This record gives sequence, structure tokens and C-alpha cells, in this order.
Amino acid sequence: MPNASPNRLPPCAVSEIAQDIRLCQVDIEALVKDWFGDLEIGDLRRPAGDLSFIAALRDWLAPGEWEAVQGFKALKRQVEWLAGRLAVKTLVTACLDARLAPGAITVAYEAHGAPYLPLFPDHCLSITHAGRWAAAALSLDPARAVGIDIERRRIPTNPAFLQLLLSDREQTALDGSDALALVRTWTLKEAYLKYIRQGFHRSLRQVAFLDGRLLEGGRPAPVRWNASVLDSDHLLAVVDGPHPSRGAAIQNPVG
Repeated sequence: MPNASPNRLPPCAVSEIAQDIRLCQVDIEALVKDWFGDLEIGDLRRPAGDLSFIAALRDWLAPGEWEAVQGFKALKRQVEWLAGRLAVKTLVTACLDARLAPGAITVAYEAHGAPYLPLFPDHCLSITHAGRWAAAALSLDPARAVGIDIERRRIPTNPAFLQLLLSDREQTALDGSDALALVRTWTLKEAYLKYIRQGFHRSLRQVAFLDGRLLEGGRPAPVRWNASVLDSDHLLAVVDGPHPSRGAAIQNPVG
């Protein structure tokens, strides 16, 4: 059953993960318990619900965001989206402008789906969620971009999946039975595609992680990377470097 009219949003901490890069993580499991009481995170795979009982959301969401979250078809998607927005709005008020009300902060998307902040378009933003966690990362330096990704540590190891995930050189170099090495490679490559603002528009096989370096087109990319274990089931990867050219923006502040 939902908790009675939650009138606050749970705090989440901001951490420095690299020079000029800040991260905010949201524990979706804790969020679910805070809002829904006895509902478990595994119970989110159900039709979307009316979230109007969460009193704080009305003031916290920007115009149009309430309609967006109410329009999702699944409760899981609603909660994950809200967790990501909580991370973003926390980062903006903590790092860019503490005077801003959360309802004034929106996210829009570039043509290839990369998120950005209309109020601060020069500061690169990246958002991710998987399983128990949602996170957002922000570059405080307009000259640098950042990409983050979270993946579960349980990863398919069948040949068809590995063929999609790994370049030929990676398939030769990696031990297919080393699940942690595989998921680290996968998560770093996903984070790199977000760093270059391409996401699903670039094949994972065009990027490689070999000998501790991220390669694109066979050449080392000018980036820093970090992969850390969040818990026994999740891995977080962060990639940052010089800001690539930003693609044309599309007007979609609530997607």
C-alpha cells in the first residue's frame, strides 16, 4: 500500500567522481519503500499507477513533467524516470544554482537522444538506470563531456550476444567465462557512446576496451574512464573527456 501522502522527496548525495565531474545516485529500492511502503522493487512490473498521492511531486516536477510520468504505461518506467529526474535536479541545485526550484529544471534531448539541460546547455549531462539504481552525472567544465552507464553484473554469455557486444579483437582477448570482465567492457562501451552523444546510434562493435584503453576505430580515445562496483549485482562506468560536437537539439523537455 502507498505511504500516506509523502510530502518530501528522499535526499540523495552528490559525489565528485573526477575533476569537474559530479555524480548523483538514487537508490530506487529505497525510493519505492519510501513512497509505497510494503511494495518491493520486484513488484514494479505492473501497470502504471496514479502517483498523485505523492504530494511533493506537484511542486517538484516542471510543467509537463507530471503529464509525462502519468502517461507511462508501466509503474517501473514511472519510478525509474522519476529517480533519474531526482538525480538531475539534485545535481543542478547542488552544483549550478542553489536558488532554482526543482520545478524550474527540465531535461531536453538532442537529435540522437542525448540529454541536456535547457537552462545550462553548455554543461554536459548523462543519465542512466538499471535494476536498483538510477544516476546522473554532470560536467562542471563546459569543455568536457561525460557519459555514464549502469548494468547488472549478470550478463548473457551466449555467442550471439557476445557477437553483438564485442569487436573481433575483444572476442579474442577476453575470456568468455569471466563475467565481471565482460560486464565491465559492456558498461564502459555504453558509457563511451553516451560520452560521444551517440547512444544507440553507434554500434558497440565500433568501440573496444582493450589493455585498459577505450578505442574507437582502432585508435585510443582521449578519455578518462572508471568502472566501480555499486553492489553485488550492479556496475557503474563513467567516461569523460573533451566535449565532442553537439548534435542538433530537439524540443522534448519531458521525454
